Amino acid sequence: LITLPNLCIINYVVGHTGSAHDSTCFLDSRVVREHAQLFDPGEWIWANSTYAIEPWCIVPYKKPHRLLPINWRFNTCLAHISTDCLIIIRIKSEHAISFLKSRFSSLCGLWQQIDNPQDHELAVMWVCTCVVLH
Repeated sequence: LITLPNLCIINYVVGHTGSAHDSTCFLDSRVVREHAQLFDPGEWIWANSTYAIEPWCIVPYKKPHRLLPINWRFNTCLAHISTDCLIIIRIKSEHAISFLKSRFSSLCGLWQQIDNPQDHELAVMWVCTCVVLH
C-alpha cells in the first residue's frame, strides 16, 4: 500500500503470494510503471531500503554504496532529521491498514480455501473490492 497522511490509499498491489518479497510487489505497482505521469518534477515518496533508489523514490543507501562518504552523510542526515517523520509515516501507514481491516473485517483473515487459480483470483478480487470501497 502507498498511503497519504489522511489514510487515503493511493496505490496498492494484490495477487502475489505471501512468499513474494516486498520489492517484487512494488515493481508491479502503478507507481513504478507510471511514475512519470503520477509525480510532478520534484515530487517523491519515502520508501524503505528494500526498494531501488529513483529520483521519485527516496530510500537510504545500502552497502556497498552507503560506504561512500556522500552517501554515508545522506543516510546520517536522513536518520537524524527524519527519525520522527519516518516513525509518523510508518504509524500512518499502519493506521491505514488497520482502518481498512476494521471497515472490512473479512480482511483480518480471509477464510477462502485456495486450491486452484480461480480460488486465488476470487480472493484477489475480494481484497481489491474492499480497497476500492474503502
